[in-house]
Amino acid sequence: MGRIATIARRVLLGSTLLSGLALAGAGMAQAGSDGIKIGVMSDQAGPFSDINGTGVILAARMAIEEVNGEVLGKKITLLTADPQNKTDVGMGIAKQWLDRENLDFFADLPSSSLALGLQEVLKTSGKALMGLAGPNAAAITGPSCTKYGFMWATDSYASAHAMGGGMVKEGADSWYFVQVEWAAGESAANDLQTVIQEAGGKVVGRIKHATGTNDFSSFLLQAQASKAKAIALINSGADFMNAVRQAKEFGIVAGGQKLLAGLTLYVTDGVALGLPTAQGLTGVSGFEWNQSPETEAWARRFFARQGKMPNAVQIGQYSQVKHYLKALAAAGTDDREAVASKMRELKVNDPFVKDGWVRADGRMMHDIMLIQVKSPAESKETWDVFKVLRTIKAEDAFRPLDKGGCPIVK
Repeated sequence: MGRIATIARRVLLGSTLLSGLALAGAGMAQAGSDGIKIGVMSDQAGPFSDINGTGVILAARMAIEEVNGEVLGKKITLLTADPQNKTDVGMGIAKQWLDRENLDFFADLPSSSLALGLQEVLKTSGKALMGLAGPNAAAITGPSCTKYGFMWATDSYASAHAMGGGMVKEGADSWYFVQVEWAAGESAANDLQTVIQEAGGKVVGRIKHATGTNDFSSFLLQAQASKAKAIALINSGADFMNAVRQAKEFGIVAGGQKLLAGLTLYVTDGVALGLPTAQGLTGVSGFEWNQSPETEAWARRFFARQGKMPNAVQIGQYSQVKHYLKALAAAGTDDREAVASKMRELKVNDPFVKDGWVRADGRMMHDIMLIQVKSPAESKETWDVFKVLRTIKAEDAFRPLDKGGCPIVK
């Protein structure tokens, strides 16, 4: 556990900012003597650091600052760690936080495989709740679901239905997948293939690559040679960026094939790639930083501290931590059964989502958008990257509650 102990670090938040939520009143049950502990794992220096990284830590901190760093009269402690994109390391950190730190809330993890593993632990641990803004394997709210786990941002099912069905209607009826060898990649590919076939299209080929691949030439040349009308890059982080840049070099889009982000597409992707390289790239997102005055105001506060506009994972992190703290205050206790019930009972209203709600399976329901990277002529500033092609209502985007196989759904 020495390496794990070295990786993890504790940040104690003071109580110097104005409170955004009511604290527990007189007579309410108090939290344990060790206060409230929230843990954030993220890839802080690896290929996914732009997606979660220090941004999800800042987002959690911003939510905690809004309650003066306290709830139920107790100080909130924020634990952070980088599991180095290794599931075993992440599980070790998680167990240490549960056993030694008495953690109350896991606020995001960097991968679906880690989320699925920890979800099994939470079913029997008797400790902690978990909120997920980054992992997107639909199984998390399906066969693996638990009443102690919550999924806050877009999942693979919703991404598949928003993009697959819509693009087939636009004429993209033949597809080739370039997918990562992770649980999220396989889940997303399977969901997307089902949607495409149900819409009357077909998948002519699928090829997998390892995380951290630098040379995508063989994968992209096979996709190009397939003559598929659409090539879906079902990966993320540095893998996705490398694949898009190399697709540009091979003239895939110029040759008439459409290039699609098979998981999610982030504003940092568009800025890092540059509009000349990324223009026309299509994907799905649950958030745009300038979608409303309230959202833009929050995004610019985040930008002032992070130097980048937030993506859906990062503002989703803020939203789920804020909602957890709100549920704690409303429950008047840190008992996880009571807090889990309150998280499902209370509406979600913040800069990320309006009138969101949490289903029995832990899925937070909100609208999502089909987006496309603008051309340089369409963009008004550096971070003005996307145009919204269509908005899909939550009920139409996410898997029906009775279709997921969640064992806790009656």
